[in-house]
Amino acid sequence: MLDRSSTNDATKRERELAQYLLAREAGSNPSAKGMADATTHTFARLYERLKDLIGSAGFEALVKRALHLAQTDYPYLGGVVGEIQADTFQLTGLNAIVEGRNIEDVRNGLATMLGAFFWLLVTFVGDRLFWRFIQGVWPDITPEETGFSAEEKQG
Repeated sequence: MLDRSSTNDATKRERELAQYLLAREAGSNPSAKGMADATTHTFARLYERLKDLIGSAGFEALVKRALHLAQTDYPYLGGVVGEIQADTFQLTGLNAIVEGRNIEDVRNGLATMLGAFFWLLVTFVGDRLFWRFIQGVWPDITPEETGFSAEEKQG
């Protein structure tokens, strides 16, 4: 198990995983809109995987808290609302707030939000179960591609 004495160290690890996943999901569209779409798609995929375990209200609460944490450094994220619509998870307002914004600012803000979500989830379920959730959504991810060590992925 990791020494998690520093929240900054913990969130850095989760933020790096978030950056990796968002870049992967954006693929050949690394624009601000492409990053927003990748973020929406990533949260929708995570919702499908986690909704039976933590429920819709639990998922929405984690996203709301992650948005709040990310707004400290990226206040423009205050215009985003995470909500269930037609049994899928949506980030309402995300496309509008990233329009015309610097791509690096968008990339960093969205990775911070997703990283905060990951950090909250790790806090509740631990590293090993968190990694199982991630592998359930992205089964082809290898240890070399993420900030999580091979030890954390065992079990």
